[in-house]
Amino acid sequence: MPNAVARVLTPLQVGIVLVLLGVGFFLLRHVNVEARTPMLILGTVTLMPGLGFILSAGITWLLASRLGLMPENPAKPEAPFDPQERQ
Repeated sequence: MPNAVARVLTPLQVGIVLVLLGVGFFLLRHVNVEARTPMLILGTVTLMPGLGFILSAGITWLLASRLGLMPENPAKPEAPFDPQERQ
């Protein structure tokens, strides 16, 4: 995998995990009345960096594409698969 693609995919993966964790904390707010405030704080603290990672990955992708650092087709197959060739 080219370095530029890896530098975009890693923060994107981390961002998605943090966003889902933050949403999970937000959903747990409704389970217990005593846990409402702590879950709100934990949800906010994990959701915002997750959104920041996703936004950062998008900006990195755009800048790298405009600077010509991204490959034309990162996952270009060599030849189409033909199941009849195997027989």
